[in-house]
Amino acid sequence: DKDTNMIISRGESNCVGKHFHRSIEILYLLSGEMRTVVGDKEFVATPDDIIFVHNYYVHSFFPEKDYKKYFIVVPADYSSDVDKILRSSTLPAHMTDKKFNKTLRTLFEKMYKLQNEMSSLVKRGYLNIIIGNLLQHYHSTPIKTQSNIEFIVDVLHYIDLHYDEELSLDSLATTFGYNKYYFSRLFNRYIGESLTNYINI
Repeated sequence: DKDTNMIISRGESNCVGKHFHRSIEILYLLSGEMRTVVGDKEFVATPDDIIFVHNYYVHSFFPEKDYKKYFIVVPADYSSDVDKILRSSTLPAHMTDKKFNKTLRTLFEKMYKLQNEMSSLVKRGYLNIIIGNLLQHYHSTPIKTQSNIEFIVDVLHYIDLHYDEELSLDSLATTFGYNKYYFSRLFNRYIGESLTNYINI
């Protein structure tokens, strides 16, 4: 979340547990199968599927069969065009029109292979072409509001800054002005992990 650069990379069969961030993620599955959870949707992505993760959506990835993928991580406020369009709507998490998706595969490949030679303006252009085509073909849907998400982000930042101090459910609940039982339920619901486990990790 602190990185302001767009990340364009290639990944293989890694297990990524539940997490969320301010960045948008776009993945293009090249081969294999990837069990995916984005928000309240669970699915198995197969070759030439595109996965879209809107910012603050809890998501995870696990290999069903060894897979390879391209992925783009777009920092918050990276592209004003994209930010405006996706402020109140999102693309589907699982885009499965393989024939259409293949028309975008070369853009992912070029961005990956030429990323060190591309200026940030050219990268933004490629990003706009990819997202623009996806929006034209798949259409957007309203964002499912995740109340309290900004509060959770504040809590996580606080933990990042103070993890080497004596942190407890009581101290954090007091710091943020919540009843400790409500605070605990809220944290578990959004993070999928108890506060104690998260701090230990």
